Amino acid sequence: KYLNNDLNTRMNTKLGTPYYMSPEILKRDYNYLCDTWSIGIIFYILLAGYPPFNARTDDEIIKKIKDNKLKFYKTEWEKYNNTPIIGIIKDLLKPEEKRLSSNECLKNQWFLL
Repeated sequence: KYLNNDLNTRMNTKLGTPYYMSPEILKRDYNYLCDTWSIGIIFYILLAGYPPFNARTDDEIIKKIKDNKLKFYKTEWEKYNNTPIIGIIKDLLKPEEKRLSSNECLKNQWFLL
């Protein structure tokens, strides 16, 4: 569904792959910012090699997403300490009201590479 950057248009259908679902999708009350959450998850996976909220079952994944205790383990993330990517991922995986929008992302030079 195309929402045209409208924060007031809310959706309530719970669908998608649990690894990429934002906490507000799980609550069935979300807007287009759920997509920037998914972008943050994809960045994390591409750089670390595994999802940030990883578990054996969908129920365990969903619980971890709701808890939103994001961890950057030294082994995988040490090489990115002098880059902005960790901060960008943290900003994409913040609660909805604090999360970067797609327009804000496009103002960041890192996204324009």
